[in-house]
Amino acid sequence: MNDIKFTHDIMQEHEVERYFKIWRESVIRSRLTITAVFLKTANATQLNENVNDQVTSFLQSKIRKTDLLFQLSDGDHWGIFFLQSSDVEARAFLKRIFAILKAERKFQQIALKASITEIRNKK
Repeated sequence: MNDIKFTHDIMQEHEVERYFKIWRESVIRSRLTITAVFLKTANATQLNENVNDQVTSFLQSKIRKTDLLFQLSDGDHWGIFFLQSSDVEARAFLKRIFAILKAERKFQQIALKASITEIRNKK
C-alpha cells in the first residue's frame, strides 16, 4: 500500500508577492500598517521534512484568520503578514509562540529565530 503524504496548504514566496504589492499601495494611500514577521529554524541542521511540517502546522494554528502565513523559497524560512497590526502585536505574538515552544514537550525540539519589520506610511 502506498503512503499518502499530506502537504500543508501554505502560500509560497512568489505567490505572496502580488498581495504584498497591493498592501504596500494601501499603506501609502491610507496609513494602513502592515507588520511582517520572519522566522527561521535556529539550528540549520535540525530542519528536515518532519520539523518543517511541525513548524508550518504550529504557525498555522497560532495565527489569526486575517494574517497571512507563507514559506520563503529556500524552505528554511516562514513569513507572516499581520495586517493592520503594529510591531507591538507582533512582539506579543512572538512572545506567546516562544513560550509555547518552550513549555510544550512536543515542540521542544523546535528552536526558532525571528525578526519583525513594520511597514507604514512615513507621513
